[in-house]
Amino acid sequence: MVKYSISVRDLISFNTSEGSLGGGVQTSTRALIGSTEHRRIQNSRGDEYQKEYSLKTLIERDGYALEIFGRADGIYSETKPPIIEEIKTTTTDNVNPDHMAQVKLYAYLYLIELRLKGEEINEIGVKLLYVDIRDNKEWEKNEVLTKDELELFFLSFVNPYLNYLSYKFSWTESRNKTLLNLKFPFNEFRPGQREFSIAVYRSIRDSGTLFARAPTGTGKSMATIFPALKNMGEGQTSKLFYLTAKTIGRVTARNSVNLLRENGCRIKSIIITAKEKSCINDEFNCDPEKCKFANGYYSRLKECLEELHSVEDLYEENIRDYGVKYTLCPFELSLDLSLDSDIVICDYNYAFDIRVQLKRFFEGGKQDFTLLIDEAHNLPDRLRNSYSCKLVREDLPPLISVLQDVSPKVKSIVDKINDYLLELNSQNPLGFSREEKVPKILLKLLRNFTLEVEKDIINRDFKGKNLLLDQYFNALFFIKLSELYTDGHIFLINNTGGKGIYIEIYCVDPSELLSKQLQKTSSHIFFSATLEPITFYGDMLLKNIDYKYINIPSPFKKDNLKLIVRDDIKTTYKDRGRYYQEVANLITDVINVKEGNYLVFFPSYNYLNEVYSLMNKKDEINIQEPAMDENMRAEFLAKFENSKKLLSFAIMGGIFGEGIDLVGDKLIGVIIVGTGLPQISYYGDLIKDKFNYNYAYTFPGFNKVLQGVGRVIRHEEDRGVAILVDSRFNTPLYKSLFPYEWENIIFFKECQSMVDNLNNFWFND
Repeated sequence: MVKYSISVRDLISFNTSEGSLGGGVQTSTRALIGSTEHRRIQNSRGDEYQKEYSLKTLIERDGYALEIFGRADGIYSETKPPIIEEIKTTTTDNVNPDHMAQVKLYAYLYLIELRLKGEEINEIGVKLLYVDIRDNKEWEKNEVLTKDELELFFLSFVNPYLNYLSYKFSWTESRNKTLLNLKFPFNEFRPGQREFSIAVYRSIRDSGTLFARAPTGTGKSMATIFPALKNMGEGQTSKLFYLTAKTIGRVTARNSVNLLRENGCRIKSIIITAKEKSCINDEFNCDPEKCKFANGYYSRLKECLEELHSVEDLYEENIRDYGVKYTLCPFELSLDLSLDSDIVICDYNYAFDIRVQLKRFFEGGKQDFTLLIDEAHNLPDRLRNSYSCKLVREDLPPLISVLQDVSPKVKSIVDKINDYLLELNSQNPLGFSREEKVPKILLKLLRNFTLEVEKDIINRDFKGKNLLLDQYFNALFFIKLSELYTDGHIFLINNTGGKGIYIEIYCVDPSELLSKQLQKTSSHIFFSATLEPITFYGDMLLKNIDYKYINIPSPFKKDNLKLIVRDDIKTTYKDRGRYYQEVANLITDVINVKEGNYLVFFPSYNYLNEVYSLMNKKDEINIQEPAMDENMRAEFLAKFENSKKLLSFAIMGGIFGEGIDLVGDKLIGVIIVGTGLPQISYYGDLIKDKFNYNYAYTFPGFNKVLQGVGRVIRHEEDRGVAILVDSRFNTPLYKSLFPYEWENIIFFKECQSMVDNLNNFWFND
């Protein structure tokens, strides 16, 4: 028999709205106050009071069982009748109906427990006690209910969920039949793809963690999704999350799932698109009072969900269409639809970033979910950003002006925060200073700020409210990070001059926080074309988690890529100026050997511009500009589609350094200028101090090189050249990082020999 379980809180949310029991904005400050008040009140009760009383019952249906569980704040078990008590903090004078539902459901579960013990009672008391955090006053709502009344109330919540479970149970059975019979959708596996798929299957079966280096052409999305679905059909995982940093990754994953559907697979998939991008309104505004798609959302949701039961492929366009049809926010709709989806395709943030994480999946206990993590080489930097937070003093004066007439009390707290930061400014020299811990006085000020905002003005409308909300949510995150603070965090103070200062909780090592997130799921597959060296990624991402590693060979012929190193040219900062002309000459020599489309990657815009100034102006050069929007990016890439002779300059590790797919003669060569080392910085040196120089600079830089070279050969019929320009490539350290597909690499110290070799490659092979 299949067993499902649900908490009383989640059962209420299922019947009403997501997170409704929070009573509005629920923060770490509010939660701390709530916990303190709970303990104070519980400890003030007499000996007959049983606090934190656990309750549960089991309901069996054909083929499955549902356990409903919860924990009442307290029970007066000796009174006549017994009384169930729930304690809530509030900032309103109204009873939240979901809070009353919670205590009533606990009361019915208690009646069931008594009945199983042979005690029959016909009525029970419920007590909802509120503590108003605005003035610390207590008030309560009391009722006495009969057994029959509570049973009807209980069934009104349980029956809709049982109907949903019947649908889910039926769907799972029919889905699993198709998954058990699912065949690989191609006549044969690509080289290395079968080995990769087997490793994925075994890792999920064993609830393990796998790192897989799988070069371009391996068919990574199919090699991970296909075996994961086989695991699902066998009951070894209940939900897949395909996590990727880029739109193209989400598209590729969806295409793989659709191909499996064409081969008989029944699977529900959804792509979650960022809130701002999926917004239907002309102007992005998430205020429910001002957005018709959010206001009254749950009153229209049920009908939409019923219509979408039969839709298995959910993605941005059709979710948006249903949002328009039913006047529902597409982003919130996608979150609700994800509950019934077998595979959720989304950005890393929705699994790992504590600000936007899908709490309905990742906030509770451990689940038998599988994470398929694409382009995993991006994770260390992404996670450092996700687990860091900055407060800038210069952002406070505009907020103080807004609060002048809105809330003198909140303004006075912001004044104190501003004064505290100015004091830090006067006490610290220019530049960075560091501390091991966050100052307690700062956290107290921030907690007071967030609490007074909630008490006084969070639900009011006024000019400049967005400024307040930005600082409010930033302060909440700062407080949250202080509570999650690990050995991988550092508290920074940066005196930027004058009255300028910012403070920051900076994450040097994200492994501990990520590992805590990973431990909430059963299996994790990290994969990328560039995961060298694996020890670097293992150390950066995992703490106290064992993993296996598989290195898949490239499916393409090694001879299709001509790899050349020009080790006579130096690109270090102190030497590069002497070699600008030689780099320009090298580019000219390469593109003159064979006409076609070439892409040159530079370490910086300054370097790019210096070389550009030396190029023959007869050649039109397609140049990456800083801060290009989506239209500008599309125009840059469109030139590769429409040209047979194109020279393009771009920044290594930038928006064109990975994730672009220029097949065939759309790109026949890349030139990589430099080793990709990140610029020496205070933050980089913090990583160096925590680990070593290679972890901070060498390995992240070389990954950019690997990604740049990977732009050339995208298909088995592609042929092309990759020129690495830097003397450091001919050193033992860098040679040790070369993937084994580079065994045919050739080193040259002058142009003519290189040109002769390229001529042989293009015209004599």
